[in-house]
Amino acid sequence: MSEPRRIYSIDIFRGMTIALMILVNNPGSWGHVYPPLLHAKWHGCTLTDLVFPFFLFLVGASMRFAFVKWHYFPSKEFYKHIFWRTFSIFMAGILLNAFPFIRQDWDWSTLRIMGVLQRIAIAYGISACLIIRYDFKQLTQILTGILLFYWGVMWIGGSADPYSLETNVARRIDILLFGEKHLYGGFGIQFDPEGLLSTLPSVGTVIIGYLMGGMIHTTKNYTDCAKRMAVLV
Repeated sequence: MSEPRRIYSIDIFRGMTIALMILVNNPGSWGHVYPPLLHAKWHGCTLTDLVFPFFLFLVGASMRFAFVKWHYFPSKEFYKHIFWRTFSIFMAGILLNAFPFIRQDWDWSTLRIMGVLQRIAIAYGISACLIIRYDFKQLTQILTGILLFYWGVMWIGGSADPYSLETNVARRIDILLFGEKHLYGGFGIQFDPEGLLSTLPSVGTVIIGYLMGGMIHTTKNYTDCAKRMAVLV
C-alpha cells in the first residue's frame, strides 16, 4: 500500500505557525517584548493574534484530506468519530485549565470552562458536521451567513458601544452561562477570549481552511489554485 501524499504547503505553514507560537509564548523577558509579539489589548490585531486563527485554518485544511477515508459521506460511524474527537479535545482543555488538579487547595469554583482547546473542539465538531453534508458552494454561503449573523448579533445585542470589551454581548452571554468566576481575567476584567458565542467566527475560519484545502486537493495547476484562493479571500 502506497504512503499518503504529503502536502508540503500545509506542513510548512504548520511548522511556521508552531514556531511563531513558541516565539510569542517565550519572548525571553516579558518586561521587554516587541509589540508584534503581544496580543492586542482589545481593538486591533498583531502578529500574535494570528497564531490561533492560523491553527484553526490548518484544522480545516487538514480535514479535507482526513475525510477522504469517509468518502465525504455522513455515516453513523463518521458522527461517532467526530463526537469522540470533539469530546476528547474539549476535555483535554478542561484538564489543562485545572492542572495541577491534584492539589488539595484547588478552588473548583474558579475553574475556567472555555479555552484554546475547547474552542478548537467546538469549531472542529460544528465544521465537520457542516462539511460532510454540504458542497463547496453551499459552504461558502454558510460561511457568509455565519459571519453576517455574528456581526448582527454583536451589533444588535450590544449597548451604546456594542464592540467594547465591557459591554459586548458575547461577554454577557458567557457571564450568563458560565458565571464571572469561570471566565478568563487576564484583561483586568472577567471576559473569555475563547467564549461560546465568539466561537462562531472560528467555525468560519475552519471552513475557510477546508475550502482552501479542497482547492489544493482538486487542482494540479497551482498557479490557478493560487488565483482561486485569492478570489475566496
